Amino acid sequence: MRMPTSPTDRRGFTLVELAVVVLIVGILSGLVFSRLDGLIPGERLRGAASDIVAAARLARAAARSRRMEVVLEYDLDENAWSISGFFDKADEELEGAALLVESQNIPDEPEVILYHKLPEGLEIAEVRYGESGVASTGKVSASFGPSGSVGEHMVVVYDAGSRTAVFVPALTGSAFLVEDDASYVEIRSRRRQK
Repeated sequence: MRMPTSPTDRRGFTLVELAVVVLIVGILSGLVFSRLDGLIPGERLRGAASDIVAAARLARAAARSRRMEVVLEYDLDENAWSISGFFDKADEELEGAALLVESQNIPDEPEVILYHKLPEGLEIAEVRYGESGVASTGKVSASFGPSGSVGEHMVVVYDAGSRTAVFVPALTGSAFLVEDDASYVEIRSRRRQK
């Protein structure tokens, strides 16, 4: 049995690295299942919505584990989403509640760590947020804070007349699929009643 000889030998994987691997496996399995769409109608739509749920969960986990802001951006014109943040902090250490970073390692621009375009025929139709905000073109960003909180929003994905939605609540930031045809206002109302 080999004994660790230095602190770097004992180093494991970070939560962000593991989450990225899980998300990549999920996306790859989604691509495989999208090929089976003729056998299972609607699976492409549910798969794309599940990918957005996984992206929101990954962004939240990265924000919480790194104690930093992570942005999940929806590009409605390109039917794509991306996750970005200031991840290139090679010399960071957690000491108590403080994050120590050498200033020369902080990049000027956020780094995109994941970009995903929806399969052909699917589209991000709209993103609903706030009391009455609706975006149907352009880019919409959801910033996950160090606690994992985010601006509450709902992403609507369409596929030839069918729709499904992903709801991301503000406090928990833990995204979920909307299984019924409830509107954004109805979902927000239900969440507040709980």
